[in-house]
Amino acid sequence: MKIRKIAKKGMAAVLTAAMVSTVALFLGTDAAAAGTGTYEYSDEIIYTAIADAAELYGAHKAPTKAGYVFGGWFKDDTGETQVGADEIVADETLYAKFVPAYVLSIKAQNFKGIESAVKGKLRLISGVDNSKHYQKVGFDVYLANDENLSRNAESEKVYTKIVVNGSDGEASEYLPENVFGSQAHYFNIAEVINISRENYSKILYVRPYWITNDGTQVYGLAKYVCVQDGIYGIISIPINLCTAEKIAAGVVAVTYPETLTFVGYQDTSTSRLFKDFDIVVDEENHKIKCVGNIADETVGDVSASTDLYASMRFKIADDVTAEVGKTRFEFTIDSTEFCNLNEEIVNMSESVWDIQY
Repeated sequence: MKIRKIAKKGMAAVLTAAMVSTVALFLGTDAAAAGTGTYEYSDEIIYTAIADAAELYGAHKAPTKAGYVFGGWFKDDTGETQVGADEIVADETLYAKFVPAYVLSIKAQNFKGIESAVKGKLRLISGVDNSKHYQKVGFDVYLANDENLSRNAESEKVYTKIVVNGSDGEASEYLPENVFGSQAHYFNIAEVINISRENYSKILYVRPYWITNDGTQVYGLAKYVCVQDGIYGIISIPINLCTAEKIAAGVVAVTYPETLTFVGYQDTSTSRLFKDFDIVVDEENHKIKCVGNIADETVGDVSASTDLYASMRFKIADDVTAEVGKTRFEFTIDSTEFCNLNEEIVNMSESVWDIQY
């Protein structure tokens, strides 16, 4: 079956290559950029004219653009005049606002003293652009990465800064653009409390979202969060598949920075899409190949629907000084190869984006 062939071919290629040759706030931002697609990525908010927008508007269905998340409907390309429900007419052209996807991504911050606490808590953080037209912002959280232990944190409040208490007792303030990038102007913040010590090593699956002016819920870049990673200065890097295509197997090749060391992944919890999953590392050339497929063919194809394909964990080299808002680590998507259960190739080149942390 082609699904198995893709997996075997992907792993063999990396294995051959390998033989031949902390502050409490997790640093940087998981940012979407141009990957293997032919599109161009910009650091600016974009307004795109879409004809016959009434149907999308009425169905609360977000238009898509590679490297961006939908930020609402407007009458023009300035973002000043939002659209009211009673103003929509058939065949009308509206302007869709697109925000760089790094804004709607995830950071986490352990609270001071969590290492010795009987029960700890951490702060989930996402970004919001400069718009005041969102109805609400929020997070979907799966405790222990279990959908049956799902929690939701939704709010109408955003924040302009956060405070990080350093090991020296000094407090530092950080602005949204320091943590998420230039188009982030507010923070969305929620706390996870009463985390017992035996759960410090367990994963929280977190997916941020906002609800646009027309009532459309837009999900951002999902990520695994773990208290223990924060304690030991481990960086969790997610690979999101930003599409609703039906797939049954896939290979993604990544080049990671020389200043980072790969330290592993969370075993069977690495991919939320594929049960049969592995990561092969070529440390000499700083390359990783992720290989996944459905474990049971009777399940059928799965839909990514903007979800976590893989999660990789790294440590910063001892001789590298990383600063929030200044140090960025670039992860380049070198290639992708996906197919569905019918063994048909599924083009995911514009659905897997480079990552900036």
